Amino acid sequence: MMTKARGFAYIALLASLAVLMLVLTAASESISQNAKREREQQLFFVGQQFRNAIASYYENSPSGNKQFPKNFDVLLKDNRSIKPARHLRRIYRDPMTNDFLWGEVRNGQQQIIGIYSLSTEQVLITNFNTDLITINEDQTDLFYSDLKFIYSPTEQNKTAKE
Repeated sequence: MMTKARGFAYIALLASLAVLMLVLTAASESISQNAKREREQQLFFVGQQFRNAIASYYENSPSGNKQFPKNFDVLLKDNRSIKPARHLRRIYRDPMTNDFLWGEVRNGQQQIIGIYSLSTEQVLITNFNTDLITINEDQTDLFYSDLKFIYSPTEQNKTAKE
């Protein structure tokens, strides 16, 4: 009789461990998704900071000669006028790649008009603020590298007039 009870206890222990593993697996997936969502929100914040810095640099160009920055360093310290301006407090780390390297969107004069993440991960959020980012509308799968934070002065002027 004792051997049957021991066998039952062993099977019950295995079953409870299996259930515990399933619960832990589901919890780790949820934690992983939440962490990715937080990094995604951080990406939108940082992208907006860069976009605003590019806009500030462009709009505060001296003597009406509007220019975009040639590199990120001039966003940190703009020496085009007597009093240096700081359009960006620091170069932010890309939260998706955890690196300071960003993709740069440049115009015909090789000036930076926007940035994007170099991450090849797929995007979680599907409802975007299209005033903040530029995406290719006909794409079915979006990756973080597809989200471009571009400053366009013509769009800004249109929304200001309306």
